[in-house]
Amino acid sequence: MENGRYVGYSHTSFIIDQKKYFGLKKVKVKIASDGKVIIEDAELLLNDYPVEANKNIRQLNVLDFTIMGDFEILSGPFVTNRTKTYLPLTGKVELKKNKNTIQSDLITRLQQLGKGLEQVFAQNTGEPVVKND
Repeated sequence: MENGRYVGYSHTSFIIDQKKYFGLKKVKVKIASDGKVIIEDAELLLNDYPVEANKNIRQLNVLDFTIMGDFEILSGPFVTNRTKTYLPLTGKVELKKNKNTIQSDLITRLQQLGKGLEQVFAQNTGEPVVKND
């Protein structure tokens, strides 16, 4: 929580010509009245893209939370906004909770970013909570 609002971080990676690239974004998170989890890009914080990132493209995810056996899952559609250069894209997102967050690329990139970010583990769940100092 920051200023009474949920925030989070998103790590994306992709491979071009056998080289792995990444992007780290800050995201806004809302819980809708119907229980859907809405995640929207807020800011690109760090990347090693081979070309300059377009600053006007945002992704919006509208996800359902389900529990299937040992897995906690967020899944649903995503859409990107239309810009003068690009048409909107749509697709499906499925996220499964990684119980071993210490080895997560996201945590590694947050530590690389620094800027006063501190990784704190919630005592009840053992899940990482990253907060601004």
